[in-house]
Amino acid sequence: MLVAGIAPDHVHVLIRLANVVSIAELMKALKGASAHELNLDVSARPRIERQQGYWAESFGFEDLDAIARYVRNQRDQHDDSHPIERWSSHLGGG
Repeated sequence: MLVAGIAPDHVHVLIRLANVVSIAELMKALKGASAHELNLDVSARPRIERQQGYWAESFGFEDLDAIARYVRNQRDQHDDSHPIERWSSHLGGG
């Protein structure tokens, strides 16, 4: 994972992916692990449920900086009335 950007109801991630890794399997692991981690905090309600589906796109190296800025700035592009999630400080974004 190169960069993550957090909005109140979704997350954008910029990932460098080897050609032997399945996007579907990666997304299953990311979404499952994040929901599991967030649900460990029993004071957080309602429980986080994985949504079905995701969107993925590939791009050229020349677009890397612009896309990384877009992903990092998700808070600026969405409603900022929600607190920053505790895990966002570990990702180099948000």
